[in-house]
Parts: sequence; C-alpha cells; structure tokens
Amino acid sequence: SARVFLPWSWSMNWKPPKQDRSRQPSKPMFRLLQSAVERGELIPLDQALANREPVDASGLTLSATDLSSLRDRLPVGGSGTRSFRRWGFSGSHFGEGCDFSGCALYACDLSYCHFEHGVTFNGAVFDRARFVGARFANDAALENVDFGVKAEFREATFGDRARFGYSHFGSCQFAMVQFGESASFARTQFESRARFHNARFGGRAGFTEARFDGGCDFGGVDFGEKLQMIGIRCLDSASFNGASVGPRARLTGWRIKGRLVMRTVRFHGDMSLHGATVTDGDAEFEHARFHGSVDLGGLTSSGDIRFSNATVFSADRLGPVSAGGTLLLDGLILHSPCVIEAAASLVDLSNARLLAPARLEMSRGDLVIDGLNTRSRLVLMAREPFADARPRLLSAEGADVSSIVISGLDVRALRFSGAVGIDRLELESGVEFEYAPPGMRAHREAIAEEHQLRRDANTSQDWYPSACHDQLGRSRDAVSKVELARIYRALRKAREDTRDTPGAADFYYGEMEMRRLATREQLPAARGAGARVLRAGNTLLLELYRLVGGYGVRPSRPLLMILILAFGGALYVDSAGLVHHAEVISSGGVRVGDPVAFA
Repeated sequence: SARVFLPWSWSMNWKPPKQDRSRQPSKPMFRLLQSAVERGELIPLDQALANREPVDASGLTLSATDLSSLRDRLPVGGSGTRSFRRWGFSGSHFGEGCDFSGCALYACDLSYCHFEHGVTFNGAVFDRARFVGARFANDAALENVDFGVKAEFREATFGDRARFGYSHFGSCQFAMVQFGESASFARTQFESRARFHNARFGGRAGFTEARFDGGCDFGGVDFGEKLQMIGIRCLDSASFNGASVGPRARLTGWRIKGRLVMRTVRFHGDMSLHGATVTDGDAEFEHARFHGSVDLGGLTSSGDIRFSNATVFSADRLGPVSAGGTLLLDGLILHSPCVIEAAASLVDLSNARLLAPARLEMSRGDLVIDGLNTRSRLVLMAREPFADARPRLLSAEGADVSSIVISGLDVRALRFSGAVGIDRLELESGVEFEYAPPGMRAHREAIAEEHQLRRDANTSQDWYPSACHDQLGRSRDAVSKVELARIYRALRKAREDTRDTPGAADFYYGEMEMRRLATREQLPAARGAGARVLRAGNTLLLELYRLVGGYGVRPSRPLLMILILAFGGALYVDSAGLVHHAEVISSGGVRVGDPVAFA
C-alpha cells in the first residue's frame, strides 16, 4: 500500500468534479489498494487510522471477509461501536453478506457503490449518509439505522425486499430511486421533509405507522401494485402530485397537520382513505382519476376538500366526507352509480358531469349546482339528523335540472337563472319556496329572484327576507321579468305533473305577474301608434285579469267582484226609480196604485 493524494470520490467510473475547496480534506488521504487488501498487508492502514487520516477505499472489490477484516482494525468508540471515519468507498463493490451492522459511519461516501445480496446496515449510525447512485441487490437490510442529518439515495437502485423499518432520518432524498418487489419503511421517522419525487416501487410499498415530522413529497411516484400506508403521521403538508397508485391501496388512519395534496393522482384500483384527518390545511384531489371503488369514510378536513375535475369510473360511494370549509366537486365526472355523503359549509357541484344515477346526501351546509350536466337521475336530499340548520340549495344557474329530484332541502334562496329542464324538475312534498309578504297581495310561493326584483324596485321592504339570501357574498344582478315568467311557467308544469294543483296555481300567478310587469315595462319602448295601442291593450287586459279574475287561480277576487256588482246594481236600480206601482182591476187588467214591481 502507499499513500497518495487522490480526490475523495475516486472510483473506476470517476469523472473529475468541479473544484470545491470547502470539501477538500485538511489532511492527506490514505489510499487503500486492492492488492493490499487481498494480501492482508494492512499495517500501513493501521498507521493511518492511528493518525486519524482519511481513507480512500474507492473502487475496491470487498468480500464479506475483507470487510470484516477492515472492521476489526477500526477504532472502538465510547459506545463500543466500530467507526468508519472519513472513509471514501465511492464506486466500490461489496460482496454477498457484507455486514455494516452497528458501525458508525462519519463523513463516509458510499455513492455509486454496488452491494450484493444480503448486505446489512442494521443499527448503523451516520452523521450524513451518502448513497447517491448506489445499487443494492436483494435483501438489503437498513433497519433501525440513524441516517443523521441527511440521507441521500438519489438515483439509487434496490432489489427485492429492501427494509428501512424503525430507522430515523433527518432530511432524506429518494428522488428517482428504483425499488424492487417490496420496500418497507414501517414505523420509520422522518424528522425533516422526506422527498421521494419520481421514485418507482415494485410490487409492494409499505409505510405503516411512518412519521413525517417535516412533511413528505411523493410527487410523481409509482407505488406499484400494493401500497400500505396505514396510520401515518405527518406534521406538515403531504404531497402526492402526479403519483400512480396500484390496484390495491390502503391509506387508512392518516393524520395530516397541513395540506394533503393528491392532484392528478391515478388510482388504478380500489383505494381506501378511511378515517383520514387533515388539520390546518386543505385536502386536494383535483384532476385525480379513480378507477376502482373509493372508500373515503370519515375523511375530515378543517379547510376545503377539493375534487375539482376529478374522474370517478367505478366507485359506488364517496364519503362520508366532512369539510370545515368548502367541498368542491366542480367539474367532477361520474361514470358509475354513486352515493355522495357530504357535510361542509358549502358543497359546490358546479359544471359536474354525472353520467350515471347518483344521490347526494347532505347533513349540513349549502349546495350550488350551477352548470350541472346530468344524464341520469340525481337525487339531492337532506339527511337527518342535521348538524345545524336544514341544508340549503342555493343556485342552479345554467344547470340542466331535468333529471333532478329535490327532497328535504331548503330551496328558499334557490336561483334558476339560465337553468334548463325546469319543467321536469321533481320537488318532493315539503319542499317550499318563500312566500310573498302578507297584506293585500295573494298569498303564494315566490322564488328568490322575484323577491330580489321587487325589493330592488322598492315595491316593499317586506320582500327579499334573509331566508332568500345566498350568503355567499356573490354579486347578483336582478333577473329580467321575461326570464322570471319562463321560470315560473316551467315550475308550474313541474308541479302539475306531480298533481300538486295548489302549488301549480302559485307558480301560474307568479308567471302572470311577471308577464304583466314585463308588458307594462315595454310599453314606453313601443314604436308606432299601432304598437302602442296593442301593448296598451295587453297591459289593460292583464291588469283587469289580475284585479277582476285573480288570474283565474284566486277565486276570492271574482267572488268579491260578483258581490260588488250585485250590490252596486241593486243600489243603482233603487236609486234610479225603476220600481213602479200598478192597480189590478177585477177584469184582469192593471189599475194604477197597486204595487207591481217590474224593471
């Protein structure tokens, strides 16, 4: 052996790195040669270790026996462990069964090493573990290892049965790592953020009861066929953006303190996120694709839960999910019959496409279905017991409601502007709109848009009560009277189809009121004498129809008009002297003086 001055990371495929004076050792390195190891000429090594010189063992081929011989020469620390201190093994080849168990590896470089079958680091201690580009064969045991402040496994490759259970990491970098048939991180603790970006797992990946104190990043990871991530604890955000999860995934019992980000994740089979709790952040599933059954039972978040533009192919149930903020289902595409159980301050189903029968059950909060497109029956219902007030349906603007059934929801603030298929909307018994203010007006149901229109026109301060407000802080323009007439006409037909004659009468009255007001409003805009006369006649007829006939659905007004006419006629006959006296003669004639009434 000889002492030479070589770079730290010398190996067979070594390329000269950029000069970094901060990483140059302060002492000359002892170069351990392959021939000295093979002949057992290690006395110079003993001298170098005694002088605490760094050792360059890069590019060597070491059997289990060779490594054991080197371990026997290491100094023993206060805890009785053997210490590799400032050893450079970059590019070395370790044979089958090499054992680093219980060793302390300080300032050691194991980058681009090749470890044969059965290598073990169980119980080892690192100050900083460098395994960049390393290759591990089957049965790599790295359990109960303290990897120090940072562990770098970037671009490393593992065979089958890689085990990291019960280990401790500071920060770690597993970006672009390739794992074999199985990899286990059971009960492992990651003190700083764990980065597995673009890693690839084989058949099984296990993170049961792992703890991520600084959060985790699994962006772009392929988790293989089976992922076991049960009971994990994450004290910061957990990111799975673009990950791919195999056909069997159990992700139950999570506790996330921060955000849970699973955007564009592909679940290729059944998945379970049962009992997950997200605090101090949102749970985000935008653009995710669920190809199997989905178990989200008990998923709760203190913030929002977002499924915007997600696609569900074969799930029969989503929920129950509970959000402290908003449950966003906008743009959701549903291909299979499904029941959605939700509790949130707001459930937003805007622009969703429901291609199969579905049922949305709400125990609290408000619901918005603007722009909804459904080709099959959709039941929107309130589910007792209510956590607070009765859930409300606030808006269906621009939606296709032809296949919707509303059951038990509060619809007093519901907006229909631009909605289609209203005439086929099913309103089950007990679903009522806010009534018009009492007084001389007809007692009838009136939708929120009419309440706002009349309040804006200063008709009466009694219109547009708080029950008709959506309380979402959105700026809403008043709907035209022509549009309101269309909505009332469609709602009337929907009530008639369900044999609800009194309810249909209320909506017919509202339709005629909007036609009357629209005709009166259009009167000044008429051009030409003929148009003005025609519109004036229409306005007069509608006014008379309202005052005299009650639009044909309020009998009190015609009855009152008949009584008025009868009483007025009697008064007129009496006051006009139309009662005369006549005398009847015995011959059968008439004699003046006898009282005979005639008109």
